[in-house]
Amino acid sequence: GAVLFLGLKEEDNSLSVSKSHFQGNVAVDGAAIRATGTGIDIRGCLFSENFATSDWAIIIRPAEEVTIADCQFMFHKMSDVRVEDSVAVTITNSSMSRLEVVNTVVLVIDTCRFSNNGGLSDSSALYLQDSYVVKVDSCFFSNNTALTPGSALHMIDCYSASIKPF
Repeated sequence: GAVLFLGLKEEDNSLSVSKSHFQGNVAVDGAAIRATGTGIDIRGCLFSENFATSDWAIIIRPAEEVTIADCQFMFHKMSDVRVEDSVAVTITNSSMSRLEVVNTVVLVIDTCRFSNNGGLSDSSALYLQDSYVVKVDSCFFSNNTALTPGSALHMIDCYSASIKPF
């Protein structure tokens, strides 16, 4: 991938990426960014036409705090973002076709657009699993398809969820 960041647990290892364009990157996973660390902050970026053989333009696992804000994901043949095993995840004002978040403590998704998800296997536009506090607010879902229920939103074992319409 274009960026590989493996933070060490002994130190405050944070990654900040802003105002960048990732296009045409290829990797096994995390074609544009693969990261782990105490803080991952991605803002104002454009991700287009990245390809990973196992999936995901961005994969983050694990991290204490993850912020993705004001980003746009376009023309990927796989999922756009996957975040695993993280404490606090905040995704705001971004557009993508597919977001997967698994095993988080607090997840906030606000003012995001999920559209044109391709319908690969269980690929809901927003797939959430094993998260404790989930808040989805003012998001827009359009033209999403999946082979299993929940083409827009699929939640498994999320304990406290609040979904508010656009």
